[in-house]
Amino acid sequence: ADAEPTPVIHLTIAPKVSFRFLIYYKREDVGKPICDSLPLVIMRGLGARSSVGYSLFELSKIEVIR
Repeated sequence: ADAEPTPVIHLTIAPKVSFRFLIYYKREDVGKPICDSLPLVIMRGLGARSSVGYSLFELSKIEVIR
């Protein structure tokens, strides 16, 4: 039997590309817990396949503007 593998294409982003996540909230009881946990979520990986190295971010700066 001849094998005909189907390639699976994964989109990637070039190394050293920076992202900026901006969060605006009016209700402190909802927004503050999200902002407090966001650094951990970002460093552990966002989305699928983070366990194999995809979707991992390096946190460079946190800035709170009031």
